[in-house]
Amino acid sequence: MKAIAVRGIMKPKPADESVFREAVKEAMDKIKKSSVTSQALPAYGTVVLVNIINKHGIFPTRNFQTGDSQELRRLVERMAETILVKEKVREEACWGCPVACARYTRITTPPWTGEGGGPEYETIWAYGAQCGVDNLEAIAKANFLCNELRLDTISMGHVIGTLLEL
Repeated sequence: MKAIAVRGIMKPKPADESVFREAVKEAMDKIKKSSVTSQALPAYGTVVLVNIINKHGIFPTRNFQTGDSQELRRLVERMAETILVKEKVREEACWGCPVACARYTRITTPPWTGEGGGPEYETIWAYGAQCGVDNLEAIAKANFLCNELRLDTISMGHVIGTLLEL
């Protein structure tokens, strides 16, 4: 089976409304209690994972030759200080999401000019650590170009990183 197609106009109802509401409340409480989901992800987006994963030595760098990218250690702070457009971040967030980790960025430094959603953790990894690039503007521009061309940044960056190694 490849898919299940559903069509209808009625709003889905949980089997037990009170159990459903309690599960939602518990999930929201966990989100609020975690410093990652209540503070780090809303402030920095998924890019904050670069620091967390790098810190534990499992950030896949240059085709997994190492688990630490020294070059990208300050990238999260650089992104927040330079290219993040804070007033547009909420517009990028997924509908109804309590975390709102999506980012919106703008680059004004030629030749890397552009703006749009991202880059997120995966793009920073693929075009950054995987390809040995620490230029934030170049990574963001690659993200914008992939979005325009409807290319997956993870796949594209990984292919480029593999070709660089070959």
